[in-house]
This record gives sequence, C-alpha cells and structure tokens, in this order.
Amino acid sequence: HGPFYAACQAVFYIVIFRHKQILDGNLKKGLAYLQSLNFERIVLCQLNPLKVCLPTIVSLFAALTRKYQVAFCDTIIERNWRQTVPVVRSSCGGESVETATNPLDSFFPFDPYILKRSKNTVNPLYQFWEEQSAEDLQEKAEPANEGKGEEEDDFLRGETPQNDGMISVTPSSFNALVQNSETSLGSPPVELQLQL
Repeated sequence: HGPFYAACQAVFYIVIFRHKQILDGNLKKGLAYLQSLNFERIVLCQLNPLKVCLPTIVSLFAALTRKYQVAFCDTIIERNWRQTVPVVRSSCGGESVETATNPLDSFFPFDPYILKRSKNTVNPLYQFWEEQSAEDLQEKAEPANEGKGEEEDDFLRGETPQNDGMISVTPSSFNALVQNSETSLGSPPVELQLQL
C-alpha cells in the first residue's frame, strides 16, 4: 500500500503548505474546495494513513483540518498512539523491540533544494517552508468578509460562540507531543521517531 501512503502524505503536505493560498480571497469557496476533497473518508479508511505518515505532517494536518472543520483526526491519532509497538520475545532470550523503517521518512529529498546544476532554474519557483506549529494553526481564523449576510456560519466569519459552562478538552498526550514538536516537516523530532 506504499503508493497510497505516499500519495496521502503528499496531499497532506500540500494542504499544509498551500492552505493559505487555497483559502485566500474567498474563504467560503476555499472551504468548499477543501471539503470536496473528502479528507474525512481518507483519514477514516482501513489503511489508516495517519498511522504511517510522518508524525509532524500528521499533527499539522490534524490541526489545520480541525481549525477549518474539514476533518477530525484527533481520535484516530490518539488511537494510533495508544497502539504501541509490541514487545517480541527473541529466540536468544530476553526481550527486544521490533522496529521497522518507514520509507516515508525520506520524503523530502529537495527540502532544501541543493542541486547545483538545476538550482538556477528552480530557485525562482522554489517556495521556502515557513515554520508553523499546530498551535499556530489552531488560532482563531481571521474574519473573512465582515458585513456579509446573516445566513453565513459564525465559523466563516471567524467568530466562535462563547458558552460559559462548556470547555473543550483535547487528549493531553496529543497536546504535550505537539507542543514539544518544533522542527521542520522533513525531520520529525527524535522523540517522535523513538515512540513509533
């Protein structure tokens, strides 16, 4: 299922990298486009791409899709983290942890772009990654176009209803992991690699 996982990771990365351009100008139209991509069906499928894709991409994609209410990945991510790598008994006695290499770990061969002969051609087109954290993506959306009709969602205007008696809780392990993740997309933190 390698091509499926590679395609999912590429699409997740593109959405993270280009979501501002997709939603810029007409937020309602951009959201309709993102919803038409049916991410909910992809992340809920039996192949579970959120388990195989790079953890930094998964956490940023989850934060982005949560912010714009396109897909809700937190439950799947939490379930994936609870399913730890099994301890396998070796024939030599003792216990050993079975580890597998993930071919998606080497997913960013041109980030940054360093090939000398083609650098002059690619440099004018190359867009550098602007470091983002999941917390940055969770911040309140900017008001799209104030003064539009009342039929619009509060969300589309960037407003959130305030309820005194209700709070929202995210799984603490997810928040702790995301808060400690301040690396580029191409290189997940060592702690994340060891947990998988």
